Amino acid sequence: MNVINWLRVVRKLPSLFQILVKPGHFIFNVREDETVLEAALRCGYFFPNLCRMGVCGTCKGKLLQGEVEYIREEMAGLTASERENGDVLFCSVKPKSDLIIEVSDFGKMELSAKDFIYTVKSAELLTKNITQLILYPSSSARLVYQAGQYIEIIHSDGSRSPLSIANAPHENLHIELQLSHSPENTQAKDILRIASEEKKLIVRGPYGSCVAGKFLTDRPVVFLARGTGFAPIKAMIEQMIQFKKYPSMCLYWSASTPDEFYMDELLTRWVREIKDFTFVPVLSRPYPEWPGKIGLLQNVILEDCPEIVSSMVYVSAPEPIVHDVLHVLQAAGLSREHYFSDLLS
Repeated sequence: MNVINWLRVVRKLPSLFQILVKPGHFIFNVREDETVLEAALRCGYFFPNLCRMGVCGTCKGKLLQGEVEYIREEMAGLTASERENGDVLFCSVKPKSDLIIEVSDFGKMELSAKDFIYTVKSAELLTKNITQLILYPSSSARLVYQAGQYIEIIHSDGSRSPLSIANAPHENLHIELQLSHSPENTQAKDILRIASEEKKLIVRGPYGSCVAGKFLTDRPVVFLARGTGFAPIKAMIEQMIQFKKYPSMCLYWSASTPDEFYMDELLTRWVREIKDFTFVPVLSRPYPEWPGKIGLLQNVILEDCPEIVSSMVYVSAPEPIVHDVLHVLQAAGLSREHYFSDLLS
C-alpha cells in the first residue's frame, strides 16, 4: 500500500483528493462527488467563474498532473485543441486522483483574519509541559487555512496567544494545537483553564505565509524545529505526503531533554511509511547516555548536510534561533530565497 492510500485508510477519508494550485501553491480538498470549482468555492477560495455550465470559459486552467473525468459532453467554452493542450474547464470536471493545476487569478482567498468560536473536544497531556488540544467549530462558520499557518487565541482581557495549527486541513474541520505551558506562562494557564471550564475558545486567523505548497518542489526540504515548533511542521508533512510527488524530507527536532520529544508513535510510523523521510532528534546540551546528536541546530545541520545549499530550509523555533540558523547557513552558501520562517519579514 502506498503512502497516500495508507494515509486515507488511517484517516478514513477515502473520498478526498488533494488539489495543488499554481502559482501560489494553494492546497484544498475535493470530494469525488463535486467539481474542482465547487470544491474551491466551498473551501473559501476565489476561483474565476461565471456560468458554471461549461459555456463561458471563465474557469479555464491547465491540468499539470493527475486525472479528471468530465461531467458534461458539450462545452462551448473549451475547444478540442485546447483540451489536447491540457486546458480544462474546472466547472465541468471531477477528480479521479490528486491533481496539480494552474489557474490565473486563483488564490484571492479572504486573507484578513477573522474571529471564530471553537469548542474544545479534548485536552491530552503530551509531556509534563505540553498539552494537545483538539478543537471543533461551534457553528457553521469555520477557519479556512493552509497547513503551516497559525492562529491566535483571544483572551478575555484582549491579549492574544499565537499558536501554530498542528494538523493539515481535514474534512471533519478539527484543529489541533500543541500548547506549551511552562509554570511562568500565565497566558497558557488561562487557555488551559478556559479549555477545562468553559470549553470555548475564540480563535482568530489564519496567519502566516509559510505553507506546505511552497515546499512541493524538486529540492530536498530540511525542517528544523525547537520544542513545539514541531506543530506546523507536522501539519505541512501531513499535507505534503498526500501528493504522489513530494521532495525528500528531513526533520531535525531540538529539545533540552529526551522527555521533551513527543508523538513517538507518529514519528516512528513516518520513518517507516514515508519514502525519503528522515527524523533526527537533537539535544541542545549533553545528557546522560543520550546516543544521538548533541549541539546547536545550525552546527548539527552543517555537519550532517554539506549539500544544504541545494535544499529548502524551514525553521520553526524562537526568533533568536531562527536568525542564528539563517546567519550560519547563509555563510555556508544557502540562498535567502530558500530559507523560510514566519518570524522573518
